[in-house]
Amino acid sequence: MQQTSAQKQQHFYDTRFKKLATTEMEETLRDFYFQKLVAILSEHKPFLAGVTALEVGVGEGILMQKMMARFPQCQFSGIDISEKNIEKARAKGLTVSVGDADNLVMPQKYDLVFGTALLHHLDDIPGFFKSAAKLLKPGGALLFGAEPVFYEYFYILYHLLRGSWEIEKGMLKISVGAMQQALEPLYTNIRIYRHGNAFVYLSKSLGDIWNRYGLSRVPFLNDIYIYAEKKSF
Repeated sequence: MQQTSAQKQQHFYDTRFKKLATTEMEETLRDFYFQKLVAILSEHKPFLAGVTALEVGVGEGILMQKMMARFPQCQFSGIDISEKNIEKARAKGLTVSVGDADNLVMPQKYDLVFGTALLHHLDDIPGFFKSAAKLLKPGGALLFGAEPVFYEYFYILYHLLRGSWEIEKGMLKISVGAMQQALEPLYTNIRIYRHGNAFVYLSKSLGDIWNRYGLSRVPFLNDIYIYAEKKSF
């Protein structure tokens, strides 16, 4: 059976990927992701009791833990293609299951489908948006970021030079215009944000300054976040 793009990538990350960032750098970056997601949600959608949210690409569940602590009245669940990640997330007491973003099918509908650093993994981003729309309740929200993650280009270059780059080709297909066009048939209130998460890797203070002053006019140096609400037909 032919592997999906997500399955190929998971095999690559589990067996051949070389991590270049420190644990401290990754933790700081995740906190910046979390802060931006919360800011966007606070701008558009009040999180009321009973809201259901699905995180796609939950990883080990670190972001979900932050979201649950920030919105304790909501119900969070998640999927990830890696069984190793799911085991670690379940050990934290999270409601998660193995699932493939390239074949996004779930037994229920949600008020929010969200994630971070996922879209650049996918070959068919418009297809993913269609699948996500089927999981959303009318008026439900889609929220994904950060795309593209600046440091990922160094990963691509590193593995390309080693002759082992088989994944993340979807990153090179991401643009604001392309995502806007893919979202418009099914979503409304589409918003595109930029946020300089990449600078956290150089210095948390530099990242704070960059984001505080909204220096988002240099597209290549800022990550893309997208927010959209499912149309009611």
